[in-house]
Amino acid sequence: MTRVLLVQIRDAHDPMAEHERRCVADRIGADRVHLETKNALVETAHPDWAANSDAVVIGGSGDYSVHDPRSARWVAELQHLIEHLLATRRPTFAICFGHQLLGHHLGVPVQTSEPQAELGTVSLRLTDHGERDPLFSSLGREFAAHTGHSDHVSHLPPDVLVLAEGDRCALQAFKHVDAPFYTTQFHPDMTGREAHDRYMAYRHALAAAERAEAQAKADRFHPDRDDSNVLLRRFIDLVERGEL
Repeated sequence: MTRVLLVQIRDAHDPMAEHERRCVADRIGADRVHLETKNALVETAHPDWAANSDAVVIGGSGDYSVHDPRSARWVAELQHLIEHLLATRRPTFAICFGHQLLGHHLGVPVQTSEPQAELGTVSLRLTDHGERDPLFSSLGREFAAHTGHSDHVSHLPPDVLVLAEGDRCALQAFKHVDAPFYTTQFHPDMTGREAHDRYMAYRHALAAAERAEAQAKADRFHPDRDDSNVLLRRFIDLVERGEL
C-alpha cells in the first residue's frame, strides 16, 4: 500500500484539520493508501517525518501566512523539510499555503494583496509546460478550480516551471525543475461543496450581518465544476507506477 504523508498547518483543535484529511483521502482514494498526518503547529516539523513515505501532500492553512512574523519559527522548520524533499526527490504535492511555502523557500516574497485575492470557483488555463506535464496534462487546456486565498507568490521563483495560470492571480501551479515537487495555489483537494463548507467554518464567529455577507461569498463556489479534483489521484497513480 502506498504510504502518503499529509503535512498540515492547523491549530490543534481546528475541526478543519479533520475536514482537510478527509478531503485529501477522498481525492487520493483512501482504500489505496496509508495516510499519515503530521501537524506543524502541534509538532516540530522535521525531515524525518517523510522517512517512511512514498509521497507527501502539504496542505493549506486557515489562519496563517507564510510571511507573518508570528509564523517564522515553524515556517523555518517546514523549510528544512522542504529542502529534504527536494534533495531526495520525494514526490510532493503542496496546496495553497504549501504553494506559497515553496515560493518563500526559493527566495520569492509572499504578499497579502486584495487585487490577487480569490474566493470561489475560477477558470484557469494550462501553460505549454502544463499541457506537456505527465500530471497536469490530465486536465483540459482550460479548467475550473476552487480557490480561497489572500496571499500570493509575488513573482516567478527560480527553478520552477509554471503549469497553470489565472487572470486575477497569475501563478497558479508550479513544478520544480529538479524534483517531482508540484504546487497549486488552488485547491484540488476539495469539491465545490467541501470548499463552501470549509470557508463557512472559518466564519462561524461573525456577527449576523457579516455572516450573511460571508454566505454570499461562499456561494461563489460551484459544486458542479470540480475539474481539478483529478490531480491528487493522478499524482498517486504516477507515484505507484514510478513515473515521478
